Amino acid sequence: MNYNDFTTELNRYWNLFNQGLKKQANQFLFEFTERFEQETPERDADDVLYQFCHEYFDTSYIPSALNPRKNLPYQLTKLLNAYLNRECRKNKMPQMRWARQLFGEYYNPYHDPNPNEPPYRILERAYAHKACDQMTAELYFHEQLESLWQGQHHFPECSLITQEAFEQILQTAKKILSEKISRNLWQKN
Repeated sequence: MNYNDFTTELNRYWNLFNQGLKKQANQFLFEFTERFEQETPERDADDVLYQFCHEYFDTSYIPSALNPRKNLPYQLTKLLNAYLNRECRKNKMPQMRWARQLFGEYYNPYHDPNPNEPPYRILERAYAHKACDQMTAELYFHEQLESLWQGQHHFPECSLITQEAFEQILQTAKKILSEKISRNLWQKN
């Protein structure tokens, strides 16, 4: 299956879904993703999913009714999880950033449920990667700001962040600004 076939099938799903035929749309998507997994060689599937992720996360083109603020359907997310899992194990970029964007801050491609281990911080690894791009740096910087916001959320009644954590976050944010964030981005505001 090539990328055009893939997006045509996704458009079919969205057309059914937008017509209010949610059960039929979900059944169609389930059958389509199952067929995609079984009949498409892994290398071809990876090419298709790479292109989908690139267009979904990195460009303004989104196939059909897909909206970056809308959750992707479960079956599509399952396909992307398998793909991003393989790519993150290989420390590939921008796939590590895409995994963070799609699955959140503590996405763990290794699925290690050990509660004694700290979470696998995919974005931190993506930022340290030699192929780190501007979008990754900005996302990592935003994560630092979000951590500071969470820490002050209930201030002055209580502090949800230690002084040590606060200083570490500031140090990381300054490092990101000095290394990879263009001056015109953070001087606009």
